Amino acid sequence: MQGRVTRDANKFLNDRVGHVAKGRIINPRADKVLVAELLDGVVKEYQVNARKSLDRLETRAARLKTTLGHRRAHDLTTQDVEA
Repeated sequence: MQGRVTRDANKFLNDRVGHVAKGRIINPRADKVLVAELLDGVVKEYQVNARKSLDRLETRAARLKTTLGHRRAHDLTTQDVEA
């Protein structure tokens, strides 16, 4: 008899194997990254490289963070971004 935890683990493993079989490599942390973390990374890159458009990016990133920052980047769809 399998417990719920074992069934969940097997389902998770089968999902991962399916992704690999389709050529989609899954980073273990990739499905946990928030949009805010990605935006912070882009802003930091602009700062480090002293890009001229840093001010515009910071303004846009702040606006995106308020609406999408709490969401997992992995779960975003085109409809989310266009809304």
